[in-house]
Amino acid sequence: MKEKIVGGCLAVSACLLSGQQVYAEGDSLLRARASLGYSSYGLTLSGSGSTTPDATSQYLAAGAGITYATGDLYFDASGSMSINATHDWPKFEGDFERTDSTLTAGYLLEQGWSVFGGYKYGKSELFQGNLPGYSLTFEAYGLFGGAGKSIGLNNGASMSFNGALAFMTGDVYDTKTLKDSGKATGLSFSAAYNRPLSHNSGIQLRGFYQSYSFSDFATVVDVNESILGVDAAFYMDF
Repeated sequence: MKEKIVGGCLAVSACLLSGQQVYAEGDSLLRARASLGYSSYGLTLSGSGSTTPDATSQYLAAGAGITYATGDLYFDASGSMSINATHDWPKFEGDFERTDSTLTAGYLLEQGWSVFGGYKYGKSELFQGNLPGYSLTFEAYGLFGGAGKSIGLNNGASMSFNGALAFMTGDVYDTKTLKDSGKATGLSFSAAYNRPLSHNSGIQLRGFYQSYSFSDFATVVDVNESILGVDAAFYMDF
């Protein structure tokens, strides 16, 4: 049993540390981590006849998470938030706030494979610099499921790859009268390099991408939301 935990406790989703290698003395492990990364966010109104330009933001993001593994099962909770971000939506420019959180449960299979599912939530708030007190908010939340593969390298390092399919609800609203909801099916992918620093600590370098296309709104056009990012994390086992 120890070999399966050592070979691939995958904490998976687009917005959490994925594919991490676990070093434990027994059949259970508790791991805490902190991360810092850089993300590129895009919000596109893509319905028929829409001429509205994209809203984008590039920002630093700080995150934290915790993983518990026992036997073939693992559970993970993670969250992240933007740091001093702005957006460039033309004639609407201002501050930007992004938060993400994910809950994941998974099962370890043979040869480094894992299957998983969970719930994720993301919120983007765009403030208008020339109209104090006004903001436009887009929230997306729903269930996801997918699979991952961890590959062992020399000196205890590993590479991991994950993909997931999500079924999301998107709520768009502002501080005035707008309030609407749509649905989306989307994909997320991640790849990570993991390396231990000691018997109970290590680092991870990760790249990730997620894209969701929302439709069926009552009053607004279709919305495409995407995030492309990289981050580095330090973890400790207890």
